[in-house]
Amino acid sequence: MATFTEHYNLIKPSEEDYYDVQDFNENMDAIDGQMMETAAEVDGIGEKIGTAADEGTETVFGKLNQISGGMTGVQLIKSIQHVTYSTSYDSDSDSGSCSIRAVDPKRCFVIFERLYDSSNSGTAYISYSLNATSISVEHSSYSSTGPHITLGFWVVEFY
Repeated sequence: MATFTEHYNLIKPSEEDYYDVQDFNENMDAIDGQMMETAAEVDGIGEKIGTAADEGTETVFGKLNQISGGMTGVQLIKSIQHVTYSTSYDSDSDSGSCSIRAVDPKRCFVIFERLYDSSNSGTAYISYSLNATSISVEHSSYSSTGPHITLGFWVVEFY
């Protein structure tokens, strides 16, 4: 008797079940729909962040400019960047990096997010450091048979 996955209700046939192409197609349609929904959310991020010149409350920059008390020329945030780092299935490397636009690390903070982790128990070890043009990442070793992860980093630089 088939069971279903916890988050997206995908069909998981049991070993006694016969293979049903329709089950496979339904799973693919569900995955495709979720990926499209996620892509649409990511595509709209830039509009939500805005630019340093924004004055309204519709964007992050606009809200921060209002917090500054409306003082002309006062800017709190210089830039916001989002980058991702992924391990490779065919590598057993336990470190890597992702490039960013040049920043002054002393004027930044980083928000880290775990976007994907194929291990059931979570990744045992992840650390990162911000450099002027990259984020260096160290993590548990991965191999072609081990977990795969994708990490997200938001780099916010202040004036």
